[in-house]
Amino acid sequence: MVRIAVRYRIKRRLFSIGEDYWVEDEAGRKAYKVDGKILRIRDTLILEDPTGQEVATLRQRLLALHRTMDIERLGERLATVRRALLNPLGERYQVEMANGGTLEAHGDITNHEFEIRDGHEVLAVVSRAWFSLHDTYGVDVLRADQTPLLLAVAIAIDHLHHEEAERRRE
Repeated sequence: MVRIAVRYRIKRRLFSIGEDYWVEDEAGRKAYKVDGKILRIRDTLILEDPTGQEVATLRQRLLALHRTMDIERLGERLATVRRALLNPLGERYQVEMANGGTLEAHGDITNHEFEIRDGHEVLAVVSRAWFSLHDTYGVDVLRADQTPLLLAVAIAIDHLHHEEAERRRE
């Protein structure tokens, strides 16, 4: 089966109020908005389509052993993203699907060079190498039917990893 990837560009503005930013398609069109909600007890990011319709909500769990984000749609949990506990082969995040399946993201998470897999099947590839700007990375989505979910997973991993790195610096 031949798959055609759709590349999305995520330019995260680390210092913008509320952390709002756009996910653009490979033609530079605004495909999704990431709306960071401020003044909330826990970090919440809402992924919206260009018309403002919510396609996913990412919420950080307050009482979790390791930093964790739930991905929801219309109040229903789709997945939970967390860093894998022990991994001698590098950085890895697990994505527990609400339907019982598990996805894995592994590779060089710090430098945005990793894959999101379902077993041996690559669903998305994340890479900063495609762009020269430090705060920009790309996500090649290989399963168009799962685009919002896979973008939400990549954004959740970026958010959780960035937070973890900030805490280590403190």
